[in-house]
Amino acid sequence: MKQNKPYVIGLTGTIGAGKSTCSEIFMQNGIKVIDADKIAASVLEKDGEGLEAVKEAFGEDYVLEDGTYNRELMKDTILKDPMMHEKLNATLHPIIEDKVRKAFDFLKDEDVIVYDCPLLFEAGQESLVDEIFLVTADEETRLERLKKRDDISEQRAKDLSDLQLGEDEKLDRADTVLYNDSDRDDLKEAIEAYLRFLKNRLKSQSENFTSGT
Repeated sequence: MKQNKPYVIGLTGTIGAGKSTCSEIFMQNGIKVIDADKIAASVLEKDGEGLEAVKEAFGEDYVLEDGTYNRELMKDTILKDPMMHEKLNATLHPIIEDKVRKAFDFLKDEDVIVYDCPLLFEAGQESLVDEIFLVTADEETRLERLKKRDDISEQRAKDLSDLQLGEDEKLDRADTVLYNDSDRDDLKEAIEAYLRFLKNRLKSQSENFTSGT
């Protein structure tokens, strides 16, 4: 894991756990957030380098007639064949990581930043962050949120969830785990308590370093 300023929190979580809500709460508390999904969307825009890489790796069918990304075809492809999901990740993650590193550099004067990345483990990006912050919830809650958010069937929600690393392995590899089985107010309270603890810890470490102890 990295150790230099800024301190980078790697925010991740299985689809439906509430990671995006956590990201919003971090921002409301003055923490800058780098969003991997937004970076991925930007490289897949028309004429983007990610879209060109997808076209080369998967074929022209994955680019629509108007030159934009055929997202629905790709989603169907990776649901039918998980190996294609790995291929997509291998195609896009190096491009995304390059832009993430540039974003980190842009925010180098911040004390703390959040890297919001749903596929932090799958992309092998643990070394980019100082701490892995996993938001989780029980499976029933996650699937219900996903069904409601995307207006999809339970089976479709399960299939999308299964594309990601298993929850048990994520729990084993995370540094901090936040269980999001309640409401937004409880989530906000938990994140703000975590930030108070983190800032006090970083302040103490800085004072110890300055004094040479």
